[in-house]
Amino acid sequence: MSKVNQNRRFILNLPNTAKLFVLMLVLSVLCMGAALGNPAYAVGDAIRVTLDGRELSFDVDPIIENGRTLVPVRAIFEACGADVEWVQATSTINASKGDSFIKMILGKPRMFVDGKIIYLDAAPKVVAGRTLVPLRAVSEALGLDVKWVGAVRTVELSSSDIDSDDLANKKQGTYIVTSNRDDNAEIEILGNILNVDFETGDGNFDYMSVRLCAGNEPSQNFPLVEDRRVDYIADGIEASFELGGYKYYDVNIIGWALTAEGSYKGTYLLEPSRLIIEKNGGGYGFRNSEYDKSAQTLMGIGNPGSHLDLGHLSAAELAKIKELSDSICRGASSEYQKARLIHDWIAKNIYYDYDNMGSENLAYDSPDVLEAKKTVCGGFSNLYRDMLRSQNIPCTVVIGLIKRNSFEEFDAVRRDHGWNAAFVDGRWIFVDVTWDTQNSVENGVFKAGQTRSEYFDIDFEYFTHDHRFDEIEHEAWRYGKN
Repeated sequence: MSKVNQNRRFILNLPNTAKLFVLMLVLSVLCMGAALGNPAYAVGDAIRVTLDGRELSFDVDPIIENGRTLVPVRAIFEACGADVEWVQATSTINASKGDSFIKMILGKPRMFVDGKIIYLDAAPKVVAGRTLVPLRAVSEALGLDVKWVGAVRTVELSSSDIDSDDLANKKQGTYIVTSNRDDNAEIEILGNILNVDFETGDGNFDYMSVRLCAGNEPSQNFPLVEDRRVDYIADGIEASFELGGYKYYDVNIIGWALTAEGSYKGTYLLEPSRLIIEKNGGGYGFRNSEYDKSAQTLMGIGNPGSHLDLGHLSAAELAKIKELSDSICRGASSEYQKARLIHDWIAKNIYYDYDNMGSENLAYDSPDVLEAKKTVCGGFSNLYRDMLRSQNIPCTVVIGLIKRNSFEEFDAVRRDHGWNAAFVDGRWIFVDVTWDTQNSVENGVFKAGQTRSEYFDIDFEYFTHDHRFDEIEHEAWRYGKN
């Protein structure tokens, strides 16, 4: 009998207790090898990941390796509102959000966050054609709180509340973006130099002009001090001005198009008296006396996950709103696209009810607004909130005061007004559908106007030039004003 057979016979003839001991020893060696050299994939129920109470979906299930949860890189970065880039030549992942920059390399157990090296317990790897990265490390680098709930195999990610640096300090006084969507102006003050960068979008203009008006007394109409003609370029225009000895400046952008009669017609793209520059001492800044009040109010908006409740709707009402919002958002690939599509649909299909403004005969709740097809700001805001929430996008109603130009005082000009704050793709955006609809009902006649998006996703400071944030409304909103 060969030695191999002798050994096999020896093991088979061992007592049962010895056999059990040998089996346990073999299994322990195999497990040790797996721990040292092979990843331990999730077994049983899949690992769930939630962000501010919303469950994230992945085309490749998360796995656990070396005690760390790994998730698909693009899905997690985009869910957190970050831009991500894959560099094939170097197997590098680049991601950015705001001022933060993250770099990771496939197979390397480290990452760079704003130039600082952070060592990882698990390296980025490819699974089923998708690159997976350590969830906790990436999330914390993006400023999220991370909690593992073992009982339900769930990783809970939570956004921080509104960052006071982003609101009250970083942009105030020197830099404004009039919007983050179609046509927008980026306006910056550097010393006494005013730089204007305007994206012209699809406007059909023959040429543009940027006008600088100025004066030393608060006034809605300043005298013109410079009119800079700029050739129309589809990508955008730029202009710079030197601010002089005036106390106040007013920036206007106008698009000029040749009419059939042979004359030029101008369209204000940045309206007069909307953006006032004020000189304080030797410096210049944007005039916005109520900015701090609005920023303080917005700080209390809390966790985005607290703005998803639809309990004020019946099951039938919710089903109707969900069916409508699904049809509107069909084909949308991001929360931002859904928010824009719903904004455009409401602005096009719902009418401002001048006939019943201020009365008790108005439709305010979303189901009533959809049936009547007319309302005022409260109904516009409620409908936008509920339709976004039906798409699992956090949204709330903001109540405050408004004004029509920068020199009015909020308290004496308008009654309460309502608009929305929505948490979209990892950031809060601000939307006033009421001011974007051009539809009206007067004397029982429905008049359709051109849909615009001037008040969709505007820089917070610019938005507060004519909207003062006074209250964050968490529940269904009913009132009889405005």
